Amino acid sequence: MINVLHVASFIGNIGDNASHIGLYRLLDQLLPPHQFTQLEIRKFYQNYAHEDKQHFDQAFIEHLNTYDLVIIGGGGFLDYWHENSQSATTIDISADLVAQIRVPTLICSMGSMPFRPVSASNIQKFQSFLSALKLNSYIEVALRNDGSVHSIERDVGAEYLEGLTEILDHGYFYQPEGEFTWPDKNFIALNITEDQLDMQRGSAEIIDKNNYYAEMQRVVQFIVHSLQYKVVLVPHIYSDLNAINRLLSGLDDWIVRQFISVAPCVQGNEGTHCIFNLYRQSRLIIGMRFHANVCAIAMNKNVIGLQALDRIGYLHDYFGHPQRCVSVTGQFSSILTDRISHALLSQGTSGAAARLAEAKMSTMAFYRDFFHKHDLIK
Repeated sequence: MINVLHVASFIGNIGDNASHIGLYRLLDQLLPPHQFTQLEIRKFYQNYAHEDKQHFDQAFIEHLNTYDLVIIGGGGFLDYWHENSQSATTIDISADLVAQIRVPTLICSMGSMPFRPVSASNIQKFQSFLSALKLNSYIEVALRNDGSVHSIERDVGAEYLEGLTEILDHGYFYQPEGEFTWPDKNFIALNITEDQLDMQRGSAEIIDKNNYYAEMQRVVQFIVHSLQYKVVLVPHIYSDLNAINRLLSGLDDWIVRQFISVAPCVQGNEGTHCIFNLYRQSRLIIGMRFHANVCAIAMNKNVIGLQALDRIGYLHDYFGHPQRCVSVTGQFSSILTDRISHALLSQGTSGAAARLAEAKMSTMAFYRDFFHKHDLIK
């Protein structure tokens, strides 16, 4: 039995859960019998103050080295804006400790696109961290296909991409399980956020929140009045409820009562299957969260990405469908309503299936080669 330590975030965001379920399905196809021990990475956060707080210290390395395989990720834990971190990332670990890792370790399906300003000292710390990872033959780093490779090339230096691999986010290997039937049949699923509006993006254009909600309200009115579909608002994390409430507060009371529903804010694997089954039943998914888009493509569903962050644009470019993404800046409602009308006439993510199948094979080959290298499979 192969004992695997998995360090990631397991509660509070159903997109993370979809990613992890996808990872486990992938590994079930490659590894001999294995078992996972999950370690919540949020317990390592600097602002985590409970009694079970964890640290990336000597004791952690000694614990890590008792396993046969260690997986850190997926998630955005290589974002290099953290000022008080030795590595400039969530993985706050020194180069000396990185050198002491003596078991096969994958830092994988990892995002590295900072959404806050990055200081020169952080660039230096991140460069040192990447160099330390590269020097340890037990460790490999795989960035998810969200534009992280371009972010590192731009900010850190193209030479630091050497030894890094771009793979699919694990969410592309996810499919919902179980039974969950939404009572309405003709509905469009809409996922909106507010926290992303304050995050740094490549564009210098600032997102005006009042305009954002006014434009989204116009889109909802178009869906209801012109297309005669109902709208189901879908939260992925609790903060999405703030965005949903603000959107609803600016709509006509009758529209809200008659045509709009709010999906449950549920967590864990069961909540993930519930919400993504809902997505699967929709006529169209419109989403700001990364995994609303990822899993829509995995399910071959009609999807339009709402781009507050650059990674949504990169995702749809990756599959050759930049028109499936709409920036939520300026007067975007007319563009979005036009894209909605066109999307409803199409079937699934046309043209993406072949690209996805190819990328899945490449991603599985990355894992297979790593496991062969470290004698985890024959």
